[in-house]
Amino acid sequence: MTLNRRTLAIGGLLALAAATAIGPAHAQGNYPQRPIKILVPFPAGGGTDSLARLVGTKLTDAYGWTIVVENKPGSGGNLALDQTAKAPADGLTLVMAQTDNVVLNPLLYSKLTYNPDKDLRPVALVAAGAAVLVVNADSPYKTLDDIIQAAKKDPGRLSFGGCG
Repeated sequence: MTLNRRTLAIGGLLALAAATAIGPAHAQGNYPQRPIKILVPFPAGGGTDSLARLVGTKLTDAYGWTIVVENKPGSGGNLALDQTAKAPADGLTLVMAQTDNVVLNPLLYSKLTYNPDKDLRPVALVAAGAAVLVVNADSPYKTLDDIIQAAKKDPGRLSFGGCG
């Protein structure tokens, strides 16, 4: 990730959003009494991990809090979300989840150990990214309509790859 003014400004806004969300716990006195943990439901080094570390750094810079980013990949993000859902509601355990983890997992997994609607609360939209459809430069497909027409003409012939 390249750190530029926009990235740093976003990091500052994220720190403000996180601090606002943590405010009620802070009002209970002497917050935080131990490090704040940000769980990342993916392996280290990816985009979500980088954003969690950026938010952690901004919170540390702004408030002097100790932030620990812990990667907990597995089960489509369910391990980290489950741990967050079962953590004490003291503002010391956060999860840097993606929409897929929270919205799609209840549809994909028949038996979740947590209820995203009841056990988790959104705090801040941290980032949004664009999805891009690409083909080999030598492909006969030049537009999305070309791909759709080819798929309709010969069902099952085309394939695609995704990162999720």
